[in-house]
Amino acid sequence: MLEKDVIPFLGKLKLAALTTAKLDRFVAHLERDRKLSPASIRYCMVTVSKALQKAVAWDLIKANPARNVSLPQIRREEVSVFEPAELIHFMIGALHARKGAVLLCLLATTGLRPSEAFALRWGDIDSTRPSLKVQRTLVRFRGGYRFDKPKTRRGERQITLSPTIARLLEHEREARGDRAGDLVFPNASGEPLHPSTVYHRLFKPILRSVEAIDESKRSELKPYSLRHTHATHLLLQNVHPKVVSERLGHASVQLTLDTYSHVLPSMQTEVAAVVEGMLFGQEQRLPSLSLDREEELAPLKRQLEEAVDRFIKGGNARQQGAASD
Repeated sequence: MLEKDVIPFLGKLKLAALTTAKLDRFVAHLERDRKLSPASIRYCMVTVSKALQKAVAWDLIKANPARNVSLPQIRREEVSVFEPAELIHFMIGALHARKGAVLLCLLATTGLRPSEAFALRWGDIDSTRPSLKVQRTLVRFRGGYRFDKPKTRRGERQITLSPTIARLLEHEREARGDRAGDLVFPNASGEPLHPSTVYHRLFKPILRSVEAIDESKRSELKPYSLRHTHATHLLLQNVHPKVVSERLGHASVQLTLDTYSHVLPSMQTEVAAVVEGMLFGQEQRLPSLSLDREEELAPLKRQLEEAVDRFIKGGNARQQGAASD
């Protein structure tokens, strides 16, 4: 970023000549000529500002000229999510397909970022609680990859697992046997999965095979949508936003509320129902999980339980067959 953008535009200026007006022109250049997104421009200016703040600390300049620079606004687009019935159908489809099923089910039930799941080690998983620790993330760059710590302190976190997901992970470890290695989800060479591979070879084929998913949003759904779906469903089930924020590893609760603002109208409806019940004595059924009626989900949940059992039994049968061979 420094080599491509900052140094070519600002590198020849003396530090004392670097003004807010010149930095404003630099931002305009990034937006108009380099066609960078508002988020990328902000990341760039954070780096510049931190460097200039150090110059202030060293008494090289009196004030940080980047402090009052005008930055482009980031427009948050409404996230695409699976409705509850669609998610269950998707997970059943993944379990039937087998390949990548445990990874996709984990993403759907924990809110992990895909890059966090790709970096998971077996040592990060505690099967006794059951839970997992997010301690690193996979960063890819041209020609390679590395494992880094999460960007923020809240990114390092412990996530409680549902008993069913814990069963699937335990089955995955047993199925690998001596080939388990260090990574929970490696590719055939034992290296971390590539996001493109996960999308095109695992996620997208299942998405195409599940007829219950709304056709109008198929193209918008990505593996990251499973994280958004998890957060949305938790909020619709009246889980406190702070708890959801901690589970997602967001830097703040405000970020969670801003990202999932589409859920807030439904939450306001639930608040009105609570007030009605408290003050006027009229018992109100809270419209949690309002995307689908609970009675419609019950048979689908049974199908999902059966799919998990078949997945585990099928894997055990393959292990026994391989052992006898």
